[in-house]
Amino acid sequence: MTGFVEVPLLPDSDASDGGRFDYAVAGAVRSAFESAASRLEEHAGSRVSFVSAAKEDFRGHFSELFAANAATAKTDADALVAALRTVAGYVGKMIEAGHEEDVRRQRNNEWVREHNDRNWFEQAGDWLFGEEERPNAQ
Repeated sequence: MTGFVEVPLLPDSDASDGGRFDYAVAGAVRSAFESAASRLEEHAGSRVSFVSAAKEDFRGHFSELFAANAATAKTDADALVAALRTVAGYVGKMIEAGHEEDVRRQRNNEWVREHNDRNWFEQAGDWLFGEEERPNAQ
């Protein structure tokens, strides 16, 4: 009998098994980034009307400076919204990758249990004809 061991799934892992990954925390982080992006878009949209109203009664150098600052704020807000959504997307990809890794670990663990529970007759057959390849051997 060989000493293959099972690998814990990511939420049950410690640093020696690839690290702990908490799906609930990752989902909350993704939601927080998406929510922040949405709130920023909402505020940026309402700000446009305030800027337009202010331009009506505001003239001269400072009105031009105000308009330039408002345009910069809109550009920066758009860039920040895009960055927040990008990070939320990356977190989503990490969640998907975590689920895929858990599926790989489950397949591996099933193979390990079956492999370690074989009787001497099955072990002899493996020695003569070769054994089934381990799922994560690639």
